Amino acid sequence: MQQYGYKYSYTSRNLSVNDKTDEIPQFIEPVSQKLRTYFNGKLPQQLIINEYTPGQGINPHTDAKVFGDPIISVSLGSSCEFLFDNTDLKYSLFLKPRTLVVMSGESRYKWKHSIPNKKNDVDPVTKEIVKRGTRVSLTFRILA
Repeated sequence: MQQYGYKYSYTSRNLSVNDKTDEIPQFIEPVSQKLRTYFNGKLPQQLIINEYTPGQGINPHTDAKVFGDPIISVSLGSSCEFLFDNTDLKYSLFLKPRTLVVMSGESRYKWKHSIPNKKNDVDPVTKEIVKRGTRVSLTFRILA
């Protein structure tokens, strides 16, 4: 995991403006510029880059309220299943490489999202079993 802009503490689920870290890398600038539309003209203030190897996922969660709306994730490398859950309903998305996920409003604050820990997924269109490779996610945020 690499954090840029601000360092978020997963233990305290908090950060402050004093928690500045390295700036978002320059090579990400073209992506940041395109995402301004979603952030009401602002550039993203925080970026987390996570690498997932086959079998790794992320537990159900909502992003901390220290971050604003929306939360934007770009999925690179391997495809994987991405789940939304609000206890009454569950939705499964199949993220292919270069998929952009924008979580805003209810999907940002009320629905948990996760990636199951598994080594294979089923492509919902072709019904084929897809082996997971290494996946990298870029998660862009602004401060609340």
